[in-house]
Amino acid sequence: MRIKKLFLQSKQAKTNWALIAVLVAAVALVTGIVKVSTSGVSFNGLNFGGNAPSESQAPSTSAALPLNFILTDPLAGSGIASATVAVYTTNNALKESLTTGSGGVIATSQVWTPGQIGYVKISKSTYVSETVPFTVPSTVTIGTYAAQVYSIPLSDNVIGTYSIKCFDNLGNQYTNGTAGNNYINFTALGVTSVTLSFTIYDTVVNTGYVSTYDNLYNVNQNAGIAVSTTGSSVSLPGGIGSLTGAQTFSRGTTLYWSAIVPDSQLTNQKVGNNIVLPGQASYSITINKGALSASTQNFTSTLVAPFDSNYYQTNGVGGPNAATLATYNWCMVST
Repeated sequence: MRIKKLFLQSKQAKTNWALIAVLVAAVALVTGIVKVSTSGVSFNGLNFGGNAPSESQAPSTSAALPLNFILTDPLAGSGIASATVAVYTTNNALKESLTTGSGGVIATSQVWTPGQIGYVKISKSTYVSETVPFTVPSTVTIGTYAAQVYSIPLSDNVIGTYSIKCFDNLGNQYTNGTAGNNYINFTALGVTSVTLSFTIYDTVVNTGYVSTYDNLYNVNQNAGIAVSTTGSSVSLPGGIGSLTGAQTFSRGTTLYWSAIVPDSQLTNQKVGNNIVLPGQASYSITINKGALSASTQNFTSTLVAPFDSNYYQTNGVGGPNAATLATYNWCMVST
């Protein structure tokens, strides 16, 4: 009888302890001390079991960490090694100048915090020189040597190789020549007005141009076409057509016509056997025989990049670091 009584007391004690355990667990869940999720169980911030956090599950933070730049060529589909990435603050102070590794990846030695804004200038021989703004994200990723970083993707591509061809509205094609050697004769054509149509070709697959804004010099880094000729009485009624941003101006006795060329028209992209972008841009000008200031008058059409329309009008060049990508020369003859 005594043994049965002890057994009942023991069973009642176990029941009581079980009830207490349930109550404690319930309180812990309600107060947040213990959390249960697909990632496992956590007690006061410590995880037990579940899946390890992946990069996509990386936590947000406000910590000061290095930046991890990842520079790729979207046309070639690969990282860009040995490129210079100069990192600037918004007040144009150079923080540091870096060189990308074999996969196009480089981390800063200095630290940044989420929300900070800066920009980078990307440069490498044969590639487009770009200026790219960035904002530091709050998501942490794991960089080289398992270090925590803020990753910032960048892209650039090899600059195109360009040529220019010319046709008139009568179906004649003209060969590019040095100024004064490629003649278009009104008398021989039997007309008093002629429209010349030009086509720019990017001749190398998976190359092109990328427009950005240069924070350092406060100029646009577009690509532009410029036509120039010397003679105070020259007028081209048609101006430059088929392109946006066309403007006409003079500097001294030289007259200029300029326009921006869209990046997509200067990019030759091919994926497999599919042509995504053909790399062709077209524009035209109309010249009246009576508008020429001389019996023979030279003209030059130039593809320039980087190119800022206002900078070009003020200084006669496309920008502080402008380069000529292609040139077409011809001569109009009125006799």
